[in-house]
Amino acid sequence: QAALARLALGHDDERRCAFLGMIIRLGNHADAEASFVRAANEPKLRARAYFNLGLVQQAAGHADESRIWFAQCADDPHASEALRGLARSAIAAAEPKGSRTAKARASHTYADSFAPYPEHPIDFFDLGVSTRLGIDSNIYRSPSSSYIDLARAGNPLVTPNVQSGTFIPVAAFGSVTWGRYDYSRFHAGYTFDGDIYTDSQFSNANRHSHVFNVGNTYDRNTDYGHVYLASSFTAARHEEDSFDRDTGAEQFVNGKSVSDRYRYNEFGPRVRFAHDIGRFRYGARLSAFLFHYDETTPTLDYSNNQIDAGIDTSYKLFNSTRIGLTIDAAKRTYSTYPARDLTGVRSVANPDLEYQYRSAGATLRQRIASGISFELVYQLTDRTDQFVGYDDYRRNSVRAQAQLAFGRVTANVAYVYRDYAFANAFAFDTPAGGRETLTSNSAELDAQVLLWRDFYLVANAHYELQKSSDPRSEYDRTQAALGVKWMM
Repeated sequence: QAALARLALGHDDERRCAFLGMIIRLGNHADAEASFVRAANEPKLRARAYFNLGLVQQAAGHADESRIWFAQCADDPHASEALRGLARSAIAAAEPKGSRTAKARASHTYADSFAPYPEHPIDFFDLGVSTRLGIDSNIYRSPSSSYIDLARAGNPLVTPNVQSGTFIPVAAFGSVTWGRYDYSRFHAGYTFDGDIYTDSQFSNANRHSHVFNVGNTYDRNTDYGHVYLASSFTAARHEEDSFDRDTGAEQFVNGKSVSDRYRYNEFGPRVRFAHDIGRFRYGARLSAFLFHYDETTPTLDYSNNQIDAGIDTSYKLFNSTRIGLTIDAAKRTYSTYPARDLTGVRSVANPDLEYQYRSAGATLRQRIASGISFELVYQLTDRTDQFVGYDDYRRNSVRAQAQLAFGRVTANVAYVYRDYAFANAFAFDTPAGGRETLTSNSAELDAQVLLWRDFYLVANAHYELQKSSDPRSEYDRTQAALGVKWMM
């Protein structure tokens, strides 16, 4: 048995599992348990080791402990769907006859209690990093053609300079989950995301974000359906420079540099609830965030408070088809940023800007075949400017997304169309510009190929096209990048 344990820990996953499966047949449950506990220290093998620990305890006649291990197997992120199904069935089989929770336990993923090995209080740790080399066809989102700027004195002719270059997208994350007890668990994580341009002349286009979050998840199957409740608190820092989109040069307002006007801190809680009853699902979500910008000039300060709330419901028409409806409301209140009057003038005499949003949407999700799924979402949004309605708009949005998975290859393709109908706003924020119009199109492709163990080849491409009666808002841009990703 000791020899088998050494072999199990020293070979590839497939042969390792064969050796582990043989250990239990030798009948020495204590030694088998010790071997599987050692095997569980390897993330890729952890779920299967948990399942075998359940079998060991079951063979030893310890039904309660066997359920604990089977449940940890079902709840492990590395477990395959087939293994999860076996673990859930084992949980149900281990329930005393007549137990009204047997059926619920069989279809749920949770840990019944703390693992019997307190020296492992953190039962899942996740790390990852991704780096790529990309090209950007329009670094500053500059308009593609000349225009007369009606917003500037003398109405000068502006000829934008569309500039392209290479950049390095970098992303990293780390997360930890602990305190799994019954149906809940705690989690904390950090994410970094940034773009770094290789040419120093484009360094003002660099951007990056740091996001920290901590929260709790309650996830339970009951005789009355599946209940899911997640709450978290987020603290984030976003760094991005403001620049003249026509030239990429440092931007000035009234002779003062406003390069830091897009740098801000973000704080706030978020809660999500969902309840499945048979084929029917309903849910709700609520968030409240504070955005504090570095800019200290009141008329340029975007600092604001946001409250978002929504409800949703969906129905599973067939095993591969789900339809849903959503209703959302939001309020955004700016601290010192004044609203515009009906002529488009933003004056300190005007009250602080406040927007209210109301939206409704419909969703269709369809699994076309094994490894292929599709989603179509339509949303209608109304924004109301609470002062005089200058910034009111109605927006129609359509998003189509397909997800593909074939062996070692996974890919996601998405397209988004948005059309804005402004009731009162003018192009260039002056009546001479005529009514403002805006439409946007964006398409994105993300793909990855598993190269070896935890290493992936990753590629992505993103295209944006924005059309408007205000030429300052028009641009088209293509970004594409290729690189590698490592995950543990």
